[in-house]
Amino acid sequence: MRKIFLAFVVVFVLAATGRVHAAGYQELSLGSAEAPVTIIDYSSLTCPHCATFHNTTLPEIKKAYVDTGKVRIIFTDFPFEGVSFRAAVAVRCAAPSARQALLDLLFKTQAQWAASNDPVAAMLKTALLAGVSEAQFNTCFADKDLTEGILSRLQDAQKTHGINSTPTFLVDGEKVVGAKSFDDFKVIIDKALAKAGAQ
Repeated sequence: MRKIFLAFVVVFVLAATGRVHAAGYQELSLGSAEAPVTIIDYSSLTCPHCATFHNTTLPEIKKAYVDTGKVRIIFTDFPFEGVSFRAAVAVRCAAPSARQALLDLLFKTQAQWAASNDPVAAMLKTALLAGVSEAQFNTCFADKDLTEGILSRLQDAQKTHGINSTPTFLVDGEKVVGAKSFDDFKVIIDKALAKAGAQ
């Protein structure tokens, strides 16, 4: 509960520093663009296994590999239905400085908003903490560059990489399916770093 409360505070503070806007699909990532290994994370915001990865495994990967400059993680939306698609739009609708915090918060509180009687309304209440009002969300939802950007990446993932479930990851091109443990990812990442001559 304390961690969720702190996440709410972080989102609120970040939202106060930026404007909410839709400017087409923009990449959301953690880590240096110069990192020797890149992980592409295909997740859906309503996927429980994705939430497990983001809430438990990702912080360990971030500490061990992202913060040390070894790995860059690119978050790519892979929504299966309307609610997860709208949640993806809400994240991209937030000011750039607040997007990562909102993504984290939606995963942390997924069990509450995704299982509610009106998940879209509940999700938007959470997005409001990042400065995304319903009116602003509707504007973003009408942004074809943004919505088509999400869909085109989903379709490309299906056609190019055969991705059909979440979470799925590409670790320097190697396909990894499911919310693996940190120990499992460590083996895969260390192998990719060794191949890149960066371990």
